[in-house]
Amino acid sequence: NTMTLGWKRSKNLDLWEQLDYYATIHNIRYTWVKGHASNEYNNACDKMAVAAITTLKTLIGVRA
Repeated sequence: NTMTLGWKRSKNLDLWEQLDYYATIHNIRYTWVKGHASNEYNNACDKMAVAAITTLKTLIGVRA
């Protein structure tokens, strides 16, 4: 909704800035997908995000 309805950005502003930059040089289509709705791509993204945070926590010594 932030991208399609203009919702306010209040967190991760550095990441939003990067996304805005890349959106100017790539043709991006934003599509809302209901979370945990057995959507193939949403599920794959969730697995990658969980794996990435788990790896990061391991690298910096934070217990899950």
